[in-house]
Amino acid sequence: MLEAIRRSENLSMNENTEVSAAIGRASGTRTEEITSGCIDHLVSLAADGLIPMFDPQHQLFCFRRRETAEHKIVVENLSHRYTMMVLLGLHQLEESGGRAPISCSSVVTSLLRDRRYIRSGADVGLILWLTACAAPNQLEEICPALELENVIYRYRDMRIGKTMELAWLLSGLAHVAIADPARGWKYARIAKQVYQRLVENQGMHGIFGHQATSRSLRGLIRGRIGSFADQIYPIYALSRFAKAYPEHEPVRRATKCAEAICKAQGPLGQWWWHYDAVTGKIAQRYPVYSVHQDGMGPMGLFALSEVSGENFEAAIFKGLNWIFAANELKHNMADPDNLMIWRAIAPHGTETTGAAEVVACLVGKEGRAPKNLAVVRECRPYHFGWLLYALCSNRARL
Repeated sequence: MLEAIRRSENLSMNENTEVSAAIGRASGTRTEEITSGCIDHLVSLAADGLIPMFDPQHQLFCFRRRETAEHKIVVENLSHRYTMMVLLGLHQLEESGGRAPISCSSVVTSLLRDRRYIRSGADVGLILWLTACAAPNQLEEICPALELENVIYRYRDMRIGKTMELAWLLSGLAHVAIADPARGWKYARIAKQVYQRLVENQGMHGIFGHQATSRSLRGLIRGRIGSFADQIYPIYALSRFAKAYPEHEPVRRATKCAEAICKAQGPLGQWWWHYDAVTGKIAQRYPVYSVHQDGMGPMGLFALSEVSGENFEAAIFKGLNWIFAANELKHNMADPDNLMIWRAIAPHGTETTGAAEVVACLVGKEGRAPKNLAVVRECRPYHFGWLLYALCSNRARL
């Protein structure tokens, strides 16, 4: 770990100055100038920022790096789930001609060899997704080992119909079919079952709730309010499902959701945090997360563009613009000196916001805009993973 941190700290002064200057030039400029001048720097920042997040002894990435009250950067915990997401991004970096800062193949091998961390349908989806993209020759061994035939009954997140988790599983199954069509048709029935459970959570306005409202008491109470993740991961999953098993209906559903969130996008390009699947309205605006702006948002909308022919670039670039100080606080979220892209802008700089805006939405009223916004000063490796996955795979469009 010390060697990795030393490497990150030894970035040349010239390189850091160059990145800082590019980000500074981007502030307040036109979207076209930002995307052409700063995407490569964002990619470089993400790749370099992953170095101090990696634990070579355990072959895993951390849960987060954060700034303490004493303004020191500390690394906390490890995450198999975040590691899978990072590897997807690093694979795309290499596919686009870049160089990953660690040996991806050894980490993938480690994850595939010891699978005791797989405890949910979401984990199954992510490991399928990773294997199909980065180690497709391992699908013959991995797919039977995961017992896919009963995956939607074996894990609780699948039984209660959690939207994001269903989307990860559908993405994994779709990528298996894309990488190995014969194997994909073998699991087509299972993929269709996951698809059906996912779309049950979509409201008439296109918005997905957080989970099925009919499968648990929590779902009845909480299920209709979906996060941005509950929108963008389904958009991506439905797009990949449509590519793997060509059908129009998944594209129609993904497009309806995309149009809803684009219509709701904030004036500064903000992808808001919570939405009401029943009314289609914004349920909670803050926090606004950087990963939604430069990673997950582009990832889902670019994937939909590929299968639908629709162009969502204006919304994508507007969202990217938010990162470069064109936000509520006029703060550059990209910090090359600390190898961070700060996590979010939130009330009082904390993610534990009150539920008043959600409650107001549920009773048909407009919630008050929060005050005292501040930057959440931490960064999680999955952010860099999705950023690399989205931007490296779509460089030709940027």
